[in-house]
Amino acid sequence: MHYGPKVVSDSKVLVDALNSKSGSAWTDLGPSSFPTTLSNSPTFSSDGYFSFDGVNEKATIGNSGNQPAYPADWDDNFSIEFWMYVPDGATWTNSYVGSLVQRGSYGGSHGIGRNPTDNRIQFRCRANGTTKSRTLDITRDAWYHIVGTWEDDVSMALYSNGILGSSYDPGSLLSLGTPDTPYNWYIASNLAFSGSQGTYYEGRLAMVRIYHKALTAAEVLQNFNATRGRFGV
Repeated sequence: MHYGPKVVSDSKVLVDALNSKSGSAWTDLGPSSFPTTLSNSPTFSSDGYFSFDGVNEKATIGNSGNQPAYPADWDDNFSIEFWMYVPDGATWTNSYVGSLVQRGSYGGSHGIGRNPTDNRIQFRCRANGTTKSRTLDITRDAWYHIVGTWEDDVSMALYSNGILGSSYDPGSLLSLGTPDTPYNWYIASNLAFSGSQGTYYEGRLAMVRIYHKALTAAEVLQNFNATRGRFGV
């Protein structure tokens, strides 16, 4: 019997529209079971994804008790992973870096968003006026596996479909402190990294994972290969 690659375990947050335990509620199946809220009824597909209308639909992964949504400190190592699809004709252009998966505010934020340049993804970490970022480009009418990894003072990397698109040593955010508030994670929202409001995301999202570590290049490729068949990639 042949077994394909398995997804790297131990994600801190996991919402997956194809998993029956997560499904149309996008329930967090991670160890902390952070409360998840869908706003304004994004459209659920039994094929295992949500369609967001770009008008007012979003998802929020909140906090559990007094435990902050990870990362707790701006220098904590982490990874963000998701599958996305932007249809031809969907609105992309925005004046700011609009959220795909992001948490924080003007003073400090982590996440991956839509660069003002059409079809450009930006992975960004900002703390007290210091911003680190990487970008890559996608095309329309295609599924993409996007992963951003942060290892403080070692590497900031952004991957597309298992392939490294951009990386560098960003230095450290260690001296820039701890978030004042246990911020929620926002998915497809109009929250922007600048603290201003951008535009909502118009397109599909199938799953989101957030890890307590920086995934290696081999682990990113492993996760891509473990899930790509579902998206015909």
